[in-house]
Amino acid sequence: PKKKLTQYGQLIIIQSTDNVQTDTGTVKASDNPYPMPARTVFYKKGRYLQRGDDVKWIQWHLWRCGVYLDGKGLPDSTQIDGLFGADSDTACKEVQRRLGMEQTGIADPAMVAILEKL
Repeated sequence: PKKKLTQYGQLIIIQSTDNVQTDTGTVKASDNPYPMPARTVFYKKGRYLQRGDDVKWIQWHLWRCGVYLDGKGLPDSTQIDGLFGADSDTACKEVQRRLGMEQTGIADPAMVAILEKL
């Protein structure tokens, strides 16, 4: 996706073509532009990657929780790619750790419900 960098005080905001905001301080869970998953999403090494807009829903929440960062430590919405691979698995486990959940890397209905309420 094309990116445009703008300066806003000390924070650099990356505006992606996916229309996902990068300032997690002003983004509400209800702002998620993707469809909520109707399946359990997970990664298993050596198997095909789960993909789709419902995966983007999960990744959007992971980004919103601050685990998708660029090399400068800034929120990076370009990592919302719709592919649930090793990076998404690691990010999911980190959010689960922060929420005091078992770190499975699995985005099941219980985790989806929690993400929806954050």
